Amino acid sequence: LIAPALGGTIGFARSGYNGDFWKLPRDDKLDHVATNSRGWWTVSISQLVGLFLLTGGLGGLTRLISDAGEPVLGSVGYGGYLVALMIWVLGLVVQTATVPSAARQRVATGETPAWVHGFFDVGYLAEAAWVIGANLSYVVIGMAIIGSGLVAAWTGWVALVFGLAIPATALVTRYWFPEMSLIVPFVIGISLAVHGS
Repeated sequence: LIAPALGGTIGFARSGYNGDFWKLPRDDKLDHVATNSRGWWTVSISQLVGLFLLTGGLGGLTRLISDAGEPVLGSVGYGGYLVALMIWVLGLVVQTATVPSAARQRVATGETPAWVHGFFDVGYLAEAAWVIGANLSYVVIGMAIIGSGLVAAWTGWVALVFGLAIPATALVTRYWFPEMSLIVPFVIGISLAVHGS
């Protein structure tokens, strides 16, 4: 649960795709991808690896919660997470595969290809579904943590508060930064590590 947040941070730092990139207009994003395609692949692959690790970690957490006496809420939370994950991975794969081609076409012709806007829209909607769905799933997992007594109750309360605050903030700002969905698992992972030591 800790590794995806650390890996995602390192991946973004090494890729040249910081938070400012994601706020750029589409034409400027394509220009940036055209000059730094290696960074595009770095950030995309680091996200997919992080999601794989996170899914395994949350699956293990769900098992621990179930063993501690709260099988229903843990499973519901994990199920909701998996639905959000499938939507995000689909959007991420579509963006990863199409944006470099559009960037090359923009460099060659000087114009943004019309077809890429639909793919950007799919990616935007997938990010929104991920940020909302994953964090609301963490709310349910937080309730399961509180109910099971697996770790300190504050851990569940942090999951509840951040699980609601992150999508609420994203809805207001319309800024769907997917890595915000790694905060709650990171905190849970730290709590599990401290509790287990």
